[in-house]
Amino acid sequence: MLATSILFTWIFNNTRGSILLAIVFHAAGNVTANILPVLIPGVYDSGIWGDIVRWILVGAIIVIEGPRHLSRKPQSNSPS
Repeated sequence: MLATSILFTWIFNNTRGSILLAIVFHAAGNVTANILPVLIPGVYDSGIWGDIVRWILVGAIIVIEGPRHLSRKPQSNSPS
């Protein structure tokens, strides 16, 4: 759950707060969870692999993008 939360936060913050892309990411996860077991029987027998893949993805995001992209940036109120 923690890795998924980090991924959702990163997507939300790096798409300028797009709820639509967060919904699409969530839907893609649901479709994968519902269709993958039908296409590949036994794919979830060792549930640890999904967690490993999520944490590798989170690690890659942190290494490539840096932790500064995981928090919201303060809005500037100064006129341009």
